[in-house]
Amino acid sequence: MDVNIHNFNEPRFNGLNNYSRLFLDVNFWSTLNFSAVYLAGCLLLETVFGFALALLVNRCTAGKKFWFPFLLTPMMIAPAMVGIMYLGHFDSLTGNLAYYIQTLLGISDPLLTGVLGQIVLILIDTWQWTPFIFLLVYAALQAVPSDVYEAATIDGANAWQMFGKITFPLVRPALAVAMIFRTLDLIRTFDHLYIIKGGADGFGTLSIYIYQTAFQGGDFGKASAVTFILFLLLSWAVRIMFRILMGRTLSAKKETT
Repeated sequence: MDVNIHNFNEPRFNGLNNYSRLFLDVNFWSTLNFSAVYLAGCLLLETVFGFALALLVNRCTAGKKFWFPFLLTPMMIAPAMVGIMYLGHFDSLTGNLAYYIQTLLGISDPLLTGVLGQIVLILIDTWQWTPFIFLLVYAALQAVPSDVYEAATIDGANAWQMFGKITFPLVRPALAVAMIFRTLDLIRTFDHLYIIKGGADGFGTLSIYIYQTAFQGGDFGKASAVTFILFLLLSWAVRIMFRILMGRTLSAKKETT
C-alpha cells in the first residue's frame, strides 16, 4: 500500500512499488551491509568470550560469589543508558576515551567513522551482552555430570579430547539457544546505536532505518516493506543457525532412539 503521512487515512494499493523503491535506495543497502557486519562481529566476539568465561569460572573453586556481580552487571544496564554512557566517553571536550583517541591515535573525530567506528560499536555491544552467553553456557556446564569426566580421565583422555567429545557436545544446545537469542536481538538493535550515532555515517541497523523511514520520513508503506524483509531475514538466520548448531544433536538422538 502507498501509505504516508499525507494519505494515512486513505491508503492506495501500489503493488510492489514499495519494494522497488527500497531496492533502489542506497541507504537501505548500506544499512543492510552494516547490520550484517555488526551481527557477525558481535556474535563472534560474544560467543568466544562468553564461552571462555564460562569454562574459566566453571573451573574455579573459589571466588565465584565475588566475580558473578561484576560479570553480569553490564547485561543489567538498559541499552539506552549504555549509549548515553559511551556517548559521554567519546565527547570531544570531556570524554576520556576521546582524549586518548585524539592523543595516541591522532584521530580528530572522537565519535569515529568508517571501520574503526564499526569496531568500537561492536566492542560496546560485546561488553554488554557477553554475560548473556556466559550465563547460559555456565548453567549448561554445571549440569554436566562429573562422573563423565572421571570416566574419560580413567580411559586416558586429555583435556582437548574431553572438550571436543564431552564438554562441547553437551553444551551445544545451550550455546545454540544463546546464539539464536543474540541473533534476534542484534538484528533489531536500536537503543544505544541510535543514541551514539543516530543512524548517521551508515551506522544504523534495519530497526533504525525503519524508524527513520516511518516516523521521520513519513513513508509508512516503505517502512512496512523493510519490516517484512527483516522478518524474512530473521526467519532465515534462525533456521540456518538452528540446523548448524543443533543438527548433530538431533541426529544423534534419532540414532539412539
